[in-house]
Amino acid sequence: MMKFCRFGFAGLAVLAAFMSLPLRAPAAPPDSKTKSIPELLKAWESWATWGDAHRNCPTPYLDANKHLCFWPSRFGLQVDRAGARFDFGVTVFHDAWVPLPGGSDAWPLEVRANGTPLPVLEHGGAPSVRLTAGTYKLEGVYRWNDIPQRIPLPREIGILALSIDGKPVDAPAWDAQGFLWLKRDGSAGEADKDFLSVKMYAALEDGIPMWLRAEIEIIVSGKSREEDLGTVLPEGWKLAAVDSPIPVAVDDAGRMKAQVRAGKWTIHADAFRSDNPKEIRYAAGARPAAAEELIAFRSRPDFRMVEITGAT
Repeated sequence: MMKFCRFGFAGLAVLAAFMSLPLRAPAAPPDSKTKSIPELLKAWESWATWGDAHRNCPTPYLDANKHLCFWPSRFGLQVDRAGARFDFGVTVFHDAWVPLPGGSDAWPLEVRANGTPLPVLEHGGAPSVRLTAGTYKLEGVYRWNDIPQRIPLPREIGILALSIDGKPVDAPAWDAQGFLWLKRDGSAGEADKDFLSVKMYAALEDGIPMWLRAEIEIIVSGKSREEDLGTVLPEGWKLAAVDSPIPVAVDDAGRMKAQVRAGKWTIHADAFRSDNPKEIRYAAGARPAAAEELIAFRSRPDFRMVEITGAT
């Protein structure tokens, strides 16, 4: 807990428990038919929503103008020397192009959505299918003369279940550029045990509003999976932006979940509050993402003098 006094000297760095945000998977796409529109206004519906075709798609905290119109589930890939099969579920909130793994060297074939054949076209440099709003199970195959060295995976995929020649690969070699290596360390040898380390750093900026710039550093080994990182914001703070190289989700209580894979990942989160807090602490019963957090305080002597007490 940090307490603020109106007068004193600018504060230093603070070590405190601090951050984990549980994430929430998106709900099913809204059904526009359930929305109640007065009869007198129905004739104006298309005019009122002109230019807002993606209004049913969730938006990230970082950019309200960016719409995330589909949400994929765990991607399953079974590989052998003659080819591969894949399957995964996806929730689509509005008509969208859904990218598939592969490229010109490994093009997805016989792709079906809920059993219905779909054409696969190149869109945005990747093989993709066009889907309307709804929930789908996508399936398809690849064919090759020998297992390729690597295959690109869309950045939207967060969890992977890989098997090669019938043997599960608990720790696939999946690099930061989005390539899944099929002929590298991830397909041979004993897999690392599941491990997760979380470190928290933050900068507290005085002013109106007061800003909290947080950095969550996670180190992961073992298989791809979803992890509940915990609470990443103290009580009373509102999340303004999240920037993450892996899929994350944050619920209304400030808990963060992440679809993690082996590697080191850094998540940035910005939060603010416009009141004048006398103390900063986590909500009762919250589980912070890290037991200790290093916090730097950036004072504004031209605005007010502040003294920090009650922290190591």
